[in-house]
Amino acid sequence: MSADLQLGRRGTWRTYDGTNGLPGPVIALLQDRKGYLWLGTWGSGASRYDGAGFRTFTQGEGLAGDQVWALAEDAAGRLWLGTDQGLSCWDGRAFTNYSAQTGLIPGTVHALCFDQEGQLWIGAQGGLSSFDGHTFTNHTAAQGLADNRINTLAADGGGRLWIGTEGGLGCFDGRVFTNYTVGLPHPEVNCLLADPGGRLWIGTEGGLSCLEGRTFTNYSAAQGLPHEVVRALCRDQEGRLWVGTRGGAGCLAGGRFVRVSTEEGLVNDQVTALCQDSGGDLWFGTFAGLSQYSRSFTSLRVEDGLVHPDLRAILQDRQGRLWFGTLGGLSCCQGEEMVNYTPAQGLPHQRIFALAEDGEGRLWIGAEGGLSCFDGHTFTDYTPADGLAGGRVYCLLRARDGRLWIGTTDGGVSCCDGRTFTNYTKAQGLGADDINAMLQDRQGRLWFATDGGGLSCFDGRSFTTYTVADGLPSDQVMGLAEDITGRLWLATLGGACCLEDGRFTCYTAEQGLPSDQVLRVFCDRLGYLWFSTWSGVSCYDGEVFQTLDRRDGLAGNTVMAFAEDQEGRLWIGTSGGVTCYRRPPPSPPPVYIQAVVADRRYAEAGPLSIPASAGLIAFEFHSINFKTRPGAMLYRYRLQGRDAQWRTTHARRLEYQGLESGRYAFQVTAVDRDLNYSMPVSVEVEVVPDLRDARIDALEARVRERTRELEEKNAALEGALLQLRQTQHQLIVQEKMATLGALVAGLVHEFNSPLAAIRSSADVARRGLEKMRRAAEQQVSPEALRAQFARVLEPVTQDNQVITQAAERLGRIVESLKSFAQLDRAEYQRADVHEGLESAFTLLEHQLKGRIRLVRQYGQLPRIHCAPGELNQVFMNVLRNAAQAIEEEGVISVKTYRDEERVYIEITDTGRGIPHERLQRIFDPVISRKEERVGLGMGLSLSYSIVAQHQGQLHVESEPGRGTVVTITLPIGAP
Repeated sequence: MSADLQLGRRGTWRTYDGTNGLPGPVIALLQDRKGYLWLGTWGSGASRYDGAGFRTFTQGEGLAGDQVWALAEDAAGRLWLGTDQGLSCWDGRAFTNYSAQTGLIPGTVHALCFDQEGQLWIGAQGGLSSFDGHTFTNHTAAQGLADNRINTLAADGGGRLWIGTEGGLGCFDGRVFTNYTVGLPHPEVNCLLADPGGRLWIGTEGGLSCLEGRTFTNYSAAQGLPHEVVRALCRDQEGRLWVGTRGGAGCLAGGRFVRVSTEEGLVNDQVTALCQDSGGDLWFGTFAGLSQYSRSFTSLRVEDGLVHPDLRAILQDRQGRLWFGTLGGLSCCQGEEMVNYTPAQGLPHQRIFALAEDGEGRLWIGAEGGLSCFDGHTFTDYTPADGLAGGRVYCLLRARDGRLWIGTTDGGVSCCDGRTFTNYTKAQGLGADDINAMLQDRQGRLWFATDGGGLSCFDGRSFTTYTVADGLPSDQVMGLAEDITGRLWLATLGGACCLEDGRFTCYTAEQGLPSDQVLRVFCDRLGYLWFSTWSGVSCYDGEVFQTLDRRDGLAGNTVMAFAEDQEGRLWIGTSGGVTCYRRPPPSPPPVYIQAVVADRRYAEAGPLSIPASAGLIAFEFHSINFKTRPGAMLYRYRLQGRDAQWRTTHARRLEYQGLESGRYAFQVTAVDRDLNYSMPVSVEVEVVPDLRDARIDALEARVRERTRELEEKNAALEGALLQLRQTQHQLIVQEKMATLGALVAGLVHEFNSPLAAIRSSADVARRGLEKMRRAAEQQVSPEALRAQFARVLEPVTQDNQVITQAAERLGRIVESLKSFAQLDRAEYQRADVHEGLESAFTLLEHQLKGRIRLVRQYGQLPRIHCAPGELNQVFMNVLRNAAQAIEEEGVISVKTYRDEERVYIEITDTGRGIPHERLQRIFDPVISRKEERVGLGMGLSLSYSIVAQHQGQLHVESEPGRGTVVTITLPIGAP
């Protein structure tokens, strides 16, 4: 895409002014660590925006002054505000104000800045102040300032403070002031920005300047600066410089500025403040309001060169060009160039419905008038006269064998092998001759979505058709997609549905779709599913649907085409143009519980004690996210003790009535527009009875009697439990001994090989020493004696290396056996998972060597609280099963990773797999026969028990002929 498409011309703009609750002109911007956007206004105080509304603070709420020129946040999260009446500090509850009477330099505070030491610097119309939390230290022109009228401040990475004044630029190194006037385009400095590269950017009344070392580089209208009066500076997350001027904003790219003005979406060209939020959106404060710009959505319309706004097909070819099929012709976008094709250039018809590229790079086009092939120069057309099934081609599919499948709306399906067409219709088993979509699944089967005939599957020989009678929500199937797990998803005019193992699961507006009439479905490379309706698109992550429409940046609400390009961007074809969606970097939205409302309003964090007589308990919460339009934020919540599952809502208040006495925990998570999930927050609530009446006393007496009975039964149960634990321990020991016994046969060979090497080397050493003794006893010359010793020492030295290597091999085997058994360690302790795995690998080496390749993918794991000996037994059982499942050669992969609370050990083999009926009872003890012996197979059953005792999980996935995946999940801390 070209530079202007990427920067400012076709993003998504939102405007905030008095109609949205903004109190006045914006002259300062800052996002605090909680996520709130703070705005300093001209005469209307400070305003805080949370994504849903503005809360304004003025002198009536305790603010020092209503003109707020500067904003800064300290390390403790307190907000400092520079006003026309002095300095204010907001701690989240109240304002503390400072003025000349408390030691602050007099005059309007225009600038605030924290240095590397955390000291606050205040620039005012009367000079410069520093504040250490107790005392103000003031500086004026008498101490070396260029001018007492300070407009801006900036601290660089070298510990220097830069001061922009009405009379020049100053620098304070902690001891002396150095002033700069020569080289600046104008002496009055309005704004400063110190970038990580050591450069200082200076906005003045006469242009922009960059100070690097001692050299000034100036920018003016010749470089595209929108206006010479520069009011604000901002550096975005990609390192680009944004400049706010009296004539709009500009982004510096490649030495020149890309201008953004009211023509592109700014509310006003007099930009006085700039800020980029944590989600990547840019905010422009102006004298006419506030503008928000997001580059997540970029749209191309007819005015950008698109041949027609209504899209039906999108394709990126192997050269990276994007092709757009519309109802008015074909457009090709490559870089900055847009080339259009209509019937005047040879298209069979201007209404284009489908696009596909063949193995030779030719473009195939499905249109109202038939099929066309474009080789880059010439269009070749095919109609029913050439053997095509129908004259209106609605969908195209290039199969993996290279053949082209053509779906028509009036004649069924054609298959083209490059020379001839083979046609399939309802007579051959298709559900209907009107085809809306086609798909080839990973098993090679072809699926056909028909209009009125349901879903048809072709295995190469015959068709199988599914209809409403089989569970489809509608026989009008509009789209098809296969997700990353191999499940088939359908878009129908009765909702979306998933086909898995021959069963349909349906999703409608009740589950979160904006409409039951689903037009298309698409699965992107991250596994997200996209469903289009008449009301925009819905993205589904397996848990919730989040809907996007024109208010979020789509070119139109009716979506008929999807495509994902080589860079992972999603292209969405709408009725108003094509929109490119770039998923921004993950930025989870914060969520807060504001209050619990019952007999009174509880604003504290909890735990709370609420009387049962309150009847109704309400939970109020909110999230801060500026990408998600107001009202579109999703919340997943549950009341533990009442709700069995998580629920979803758009509301910010939830009510529960008639809660019984007991303990509850309300949990809520926010889900933003891009399906980013916040960390859940919770509040504990105890509902307590109000009065102790006779019925309660009687109940308590019954409870005491029942408690006595339960205590007696518990004593008996504890005895039985102790006996069961002893029996289980014996079973674990027996299984471990059985495992060691099974290893003995292989280990005998592993021990014999190094022992034989040691014996052989010892014999050589013995004979060599005997020769040396006899030579020493004989009366021979020293030269002969030395020669004899040299001949003996050479093989003895070599044999000594053999003995060393053999001993090291024996040591490793013994250490592995010791680690496996964990004989000298406490039962529960902090242990290294990788150490246990490696001991099991060593003991199984004789089963793997030369036959099975072992692949390790270890993550960074902490030492976990566990019984190492028991976990080693689990690893040995799973790895031994994996080795035995591989009949000839294969691979065992071991992958470890973690999250905040747990570690994961994933063991994958390429063996024969486990039948489905056996997989359902994989953890049951079984009677097994091996040769002439009969035994009780307890391996996986005990492994499951051991992992469960560790508060973990053991999960097995398998498919015959494709291997098995065993995932072991264990807590990091003590269960």
